[in-house]
Amino acid sequence: MISCCQLNVNGLSKHSVNALDHYIEQRKLGIVALQETGPSPPRNTFSNLDTFSVSDDRGVSISLRKSFQPQQIGALDEAGIAAVFVVARLHNKPVMLASAYRTPSTDLGPLFQAIKKAWDYCQSSNISSLIVFGDFNSRAEMLGDKVTNSRGKELLAFCDRSGARVLSPGTDTFVCPDGGSTIDLALVFGNLPIGNTPWVDKDHVHTLFTGAPIRGHFPVIMHLPIPDRQTKRRLVFNYDRANWDAWETSVDTGLPELRPRDHPMD
Repeated sequence: MISCCQLNVNGLSKHSVNALDHYIEQRKLGIVALQETGPSPPRNTFSNLDTFSVSDDRGVSISLRKSFQPQQIGALDEAGIAAVFVVARLHNKPVMLASAYRTPSTDLGPLFQAIKKAWDYCQSSNISSLIVFGDFNSRAEMLGDKVTNSRGKELLAFCDRSGARVLSPGTDTFVCPDGGSTIDLALVFGNLPIGNTPWVDKDHVHTLFTGAPIRGHFPVIMHLPIPDRQTKRRLVFNYDRANWDAWETSVDTGLPELRPRDHPMD
């Protein structure tokens, strides 16, 4: 099982990077998609994950475990579009993963065109599935929001045309003093199985970014029912911390048992 998280961080800071690093380890996350990161974070932003990013339109990033052999598909980058696309090998099968963001006042059309281009790329490259983790600022009652806006209708229409599934936790992913909304969603293309309905993690969320939980986004967690083959740690003998007295005793005790025994000649 591979655990994924998406979160609009509203700007990465030293505090939020440290908090996220701890959160990644705590939740054993293999894939982390962030929106509104600001300037592109470096590839080694998080421990044991490779980070890929673009800085357009407030910035997005996606970080994956190194053992997934992730590679960014630069041919899919579009100027002015906050979307980053990466191909990873999950249980020896190529899967494309993306992080995307669109401001409430920006037309969704160009982003949908970029996503369609990515799915076309997948189909022509023998990549069976695409997951786009995104904050689309699209609200729809059928996705768990209290209202449906024009952006929500546009998102649902795009999914109908393209055959994508929309995954939603069915509850507020963004909160503020005036209420909340369900705007952090995932679009799934292809036959990739999903292990559970995405869910909002409200535990210890105040450590992830300034202002939470009064105003901000909650992490949205999703599991992929794919064997999680983490890289095994290589065990190295520490000569400086070895108990040499115990070692000498074990050798003296064990050596007599290893001496060759006399056998009568036939």
